Amino acid sequence: MLRRVLSFLLLTVGLAAFMSRHQAAPSSHLDLHFGFNDFPAGLPNDGGVNDCIASTSPVVGDLFSFQDKLDTRFNDSGADRCFRLYKPPRKPEFPEKLPVVVYFHEMYDRAVHACQEESYIDLRRQAEEKGFALVCADANVHWDIPENKMGKGVCQASSSADFHYVRHILKSIGHQNKTLDTKQVFFMGHSEGAAFINWASFCFSHEIRGFASSGFGLKLHGSAVLQGHCDKVRLGDYNCQPGLDDGVDVGGYGACKECEVNPIIPWKAKNVANQDLRICLLVAEHDYFRPTMWSMEAALHREHIPFRLLLIEGKHTMPQGFGEMMTSCLQVTDYKGPKSAARALEHVASEGVQVSSHRANGTTVNKTTKLRELVQRRADQQIL
Repeated sequence: MLRRVLSFLLLTVGLAAFMSRHQAAPSSHLDLHFGFNDFPAGLPNDGGVNDCIASTSPVVGDLFSFQDKLDTRFNDSGADRCFRLYKPPRKPEFPEKLPVVVYFHEMYDRAVHACQEESYIDLRRQAEEKGFALVCADANVHWDIPENKMGKGVCQASSSADFHYVRHILKSIGHQNKTLDTKQVFFMGHSEGAAFINWASFCFSHEIRGFASSGFGLKLHGSAVLQGHCDKVRLGDYNCQPGLDDGVDVGGYGACKECEVNPIIPWKAKNVANQDLRICLLVAEHDYFRPTMWSMEAALHREHIPFRLLLIEGKHTMPQGFGEMMTSCLQVTDYKGPKSAARALEHVASEGVQVSSHRANGTTVNKTTKLRELVQRRADQQIL
């Protein structure tokens, strides 16, 4: 624990205050170290309905709360859980039924920060401009990220204490099928939220259209590290060794020494429309968790799974224009048909974004554009 506290202090002096409320994840699940952002997180008593209410800025959307008696991580009687659902003011050009983006926040954040008027993330503004509903999901202190041994289908309720929470959100969306498009539900997450949806998106693939993640990808260890994975992964100075470790070790964390897979090995899952999941990975060039994204990239290639990769300048903090880039990449509101994938990008231009479509048939479509242009233009102008 001392090692962990010291690591937090190295990030910023202010993080010391956060440690007073830190609660360790269950011993059977991974307890990874994730980065922090410049938002007012670190408030006491993280977890509970207050995570969806307390804010220094006006909050948008309807409050949904319930008691999850099966989430007994910190209380044997269960946990009070919540989320917010925001439907933007209707415009004539919006569809009759709105697509839905479910955002899973990063470590130590709260749902309310994504669903407030002055948010550090631009998803609320994107919802109002593009015409989709926004669900701001909330962790019970941490997202319960599964650890598992070699294998793919680790999607039981016992895999994660948040399994029923995700199920509850999807059922709530389904109950509003007169105004929400249940065939157009997308998951998004950053950092710890990304690690969680990298699991949840495959386990609930038949109920969503796709997902977009940034800040964490995949960690493999032991028998899960295959020669084919090492042949495809681009880790630079990291040493991928089949049968031992994929070489991803971020500051001593994420080593997965007690497991083989964090959070899940992807497979060619079908989505709610019986098509390939739409997958977007956003990689910041100087993110200390970037190697996990390369590991995820290699795993997707190995399974011949189409996806898109956006490579930008930046570190681990929430990228500016996250909502615009992710909703454009997934084509949440202007979908032009299924797109496929191939090899990932090797370089990124300064101040730019590299976009690559990875086709399962081995071909690649790359396009480079300035970040400010990607943030301003429609998806069909930017992504082939």
